Amino acid sequence: MQRKAFYDALRPTLGALTQANVVGFELVLDEGLRRGTALHHLAYILATAWWESGRTMQPVKEAFWLSETWRKKNLRYFPYYGRGLVQLTWEENYRKASELYGVDFGANPDLVMTPKHSVNILFDGMINGWFTGRDLVDYIDDIDEADDEDLREFANARRIVNGTDKQIEIGKLALVFEAALKAARYGERVAIPEPTPEPRPSAPSLPSIDLTSLIRETVETILPTAQQEKMPIRIPRPSPMAQVSKAVGAGKWAALASAGWTLLMFTGTIPEPYSSPEFAVAMSGFVASLSAVVGAYRAPRNAE
Repeated sequence: MQRKAFYDALRPTLGALTQANVVGFELVLDEGLRRGTALHHLAYILATAWWESGRTMQPVKEAFWLSETWRKKNLRYFPYYGRGLVQLTWEENYRKASELYGVDFGANPDLVMTPKHSVNILFDGMINGWFTGRDLVDYIDDIDEADDEDLREFANARRIVNGTDKQIEIGKLALVFEAALKAARYGERVAIPEPTPEPRPSAPSLPSIDLTSLIRETVETILPTAQQEKMPIRIPRPSPMAQVSKAVGAGKWAALASAGWTLLMFTGTIPEPYSSPEFAVAMSGFVASLSAVVGAYRAPRNAE
């Protein structure tokens, strides 16, 4: 709900609002949102509270401009005279509120003036028909209709609180609150866009590795080359024992090199761009192959 739009729509009709007005409106709006009150019902609840509180939106006592002595002398239901944002009157209604909220309003009627209790009584009294036996559903639907029809419903709804007293004036106020609630988009679910994730820097592209060519070049560098120009190299066939020794040497060196490379990977020694799965597999194969060649070449000579 857009609170600023709500108050902007009210000021042309209600005039400048005091801090006390805004505090009272906020309490009623919050309770309407908490209960999921229909927009047209909430508009009439707001109009009633504005009127019944003497345009203060604060809990007041009946004939608040007069003294307690006057109320005691002139109100036959004293001390259970009207109190709150809407006038809770008669001992029966005070007892009913006590049972509902677990607060002894009968023993201390002025507790009705507490803002929290006053707001609850405002809503429950008008929703459940405490005051005259009539409630909001009896008069007001939640269909968006022409102002003439809404005014007819709002005017009749005055019977929820006090017969037909000032029904047109309060009905017109309800139209103002209805327009303000619509301007504030009351009851609408406004989608909140998901934040756009910041792009993650991509790892630099790595050059492709031709392992076959790399191994061939390495082997040609390590193994003895012919000193005579274009003369074939005669490599004697090693004995079975020498073959076993060279195989053991190749395996040992390959295993040690592979373990060392893996350790470097896990300890984070190798920079992140060169620790991608593709590069790790390629380099592991290269290191193991190179080490196997070195291990085979360095096998003990006495095994031959």
